[in-house]
Amino acid sequence: MSVNDVYSLKADGNYIEVHTESETHLARMTLSELERQLDPKVFLRVSRSEMVNLTRVKSIQSTGRRGHVVVLKDGRKVPLQRALEELQERLKYMG
Repeated sequence: MSVNDVYSLKADGNYIEVHTESETHLARMTLSELERQLDPKVFLRVSRSEMVNLTRVKSIQSTGRRGHVVVLKDGRKVPLQRALEELQERLKYMG
């Protein structure tokens, strides 16, 4: 599996769920450890426990009362709990 295949990453204790289009893999590492190794131009932390691959983002949807979710190209929705403005700005430059 290539890092380009990753759609999102979700922390689960000392493990990370690595979500691709069709599979979920489990890695023994914290999200903070992995975040330091990934390209910050491509991956963005959108909550305390989740990161998304910006090249896999389809849209951002409002959920009301200032809440948002990141809709990925595979249809999955990831809660956006921080970095809304940064996400919007960075997506402008992703093409």
